[in-house]
Amino acid sequence: MDPHPVGASNNPIAFVDPDGLLDTYSECIKKHPGNPEACGGDPAPAPAPKPPRPVPPLPTPGTDKLCEEDKDKKDRCAGYYEKCIDAGGGNKPGNHKGQTLCGACLDYCTSNGFWPHAIPTMNGRTPCPGG
Repeated sequence: MDPHPVGASNNPIAFVDPDGLLDTYSECIKKHPGNPEACGGDPAPAPAPKPPRPVPPLPTPGTDKLCEEDKDKKDRCAGYYEKCIDAGGGNKPGNHKGQTLCGACLDYCTSNGFWPHAIPTMNGRTPCPGG
C-alpha cells in the first residue's frame, strides 16, 4: 500500500520525503542564513538609501547680514509706499479684492527688493505710482 495519498507526490506542500533525502528551501536557508541565492531564492534586497544630510537651520533674526539687508529693503519699500499713497494709489484696486494698488506694489517690492514700474492688477497692467 502506498503511504502517500493520490497526487501527493507532485504536490510540494503535501509531499513528505520518506527517506529524508530531499532538502527543502527552509532547511537550506537554515544552513545558509542570509544567503537565499545559495538555495535558489532571490538575492537579499538592496539596503535602503541613506536619508539626505540635514540642512543647517536658518540664522536667528537679527544675528546676520541678511537681516540688515531685509530691514534696508523694507525701509526702502516703505518709502516708495508712502510716495504711492501720496500720489493717490491708495484709492485704486490692487491684485485682489480688498487690496490697494499701493499694497500690491509694496508686496512686489518686499518680495523682489525693488519698486516695480507696473504690476498686473484686476484692471490690467497698472503703473505703480511713487517709483
